[in-house]
Amino acid sequence: MCQLSWKFGNHDEILGLLKSYNTLYIDMARLHTNGLIFLKGNIAVGFISLEKKISLLGNVLYTSKTGVLLSDLTLYNDAFDQLKKFTYLKRMTIISPVDYMYSLHSRSNNFIDSKQTIINHLELSPDVWLSQIKKKHRYYVRKGLKNDYQCCTKRIDEIKPSEIKDFYRVYVDQMKLKGATLLFTTGDEFYEFVGRNSENIIITICYKDGQLGYFNIVHTSHNIANYIMAVTTKLGMTSYASYVGIFELYDHLRKNQFIKLNFGGVDPLNNHGVYLFKKGFSGELINSPKYMVVGAKFMESIFVIVLKIRVLINKALA
Repeated sequence: MCQLSWKFGNHDEILGLLKSYNTLYIDMARLHTNGLIFLKGNIAVGFISLEKKISLLGNVLYTSKTGVLLSDLTLYNDAFDQLKKFTYLKRMTIISPVDYMYSLHSRSNNFIDSKQTIINHLELSPDVWLSQIKKKHRYYVRKGLKNDYQCCTKRIDEIKPSEIKDFYRVYVDQMKLKGATLLFTTGDEFYEFVGRNSENIIITICYKDGQLGYFNIVHTSHNIANYIMAVTTKLGMTSYASYVGIFELYDHLRKNQFIKLNFGGVDPLNNHGVYLFKKGFSGELINSPKYMVVGAKFMESIFVIVLKIRVLINKALA
């Protein structure tokens, strides 16, 4: 049996594709390449990015932008057990996000806060899938199709840069109207993201009589698609454009051998409308912690308490 262990290293040493339902963690791993690598024998099969924050009582606190990412999901519990041993020996504590895919397999007790998403398993043909989604959603898809929407899905590098800027402007305007938080707070941040992921981003666009009704942007990694941005214009809201857009997206993903669509997170309490929209397409609701703390026991406990207090304060101020 191959020995399993962690060591300080770089993302570029990884052999194989790292897996995540939140594909943005894969993008973060390419940006924040220093951290720990997980070895199976001499082969690097896992990674967690690290950023040093503070030293306290001889213990070093690190945060991670990626959480634990592996090329083999079955190794997760072994990876976590070895990570606890490694952080204890190195007198370090790590606060990291938790991916939905891995939270289902973890036995950590130090999970902080919670989040939810909806995963659509792309196993059925579009017509069969359409027959199984919520009755209201099925009606709206068919109604939208009768409204003569022209929808297409393509890679974002097939879109002119000027059009990409127009889509971002529409996105910002719509988010401001809703008082919603921007995933990308500046145009430059978004354009840089598009530039380094041009082969991994697809966009679905729906027009009616030459006017934009809806678009969504999906980030992909291997055979996982992650729904990260979507906008429905005033025209689209009155003509079911978003329902047609999701149907078009599902059809495209199926034809291109994707196996799962992560709908990008839901909040049933504070954003019930979006939750009902996403849930109506009959995906699987998955619960997950937001953060995990792992490290030397005493310092681990301190940081867990601090992080829990911070979460409570943020919720009270929201």
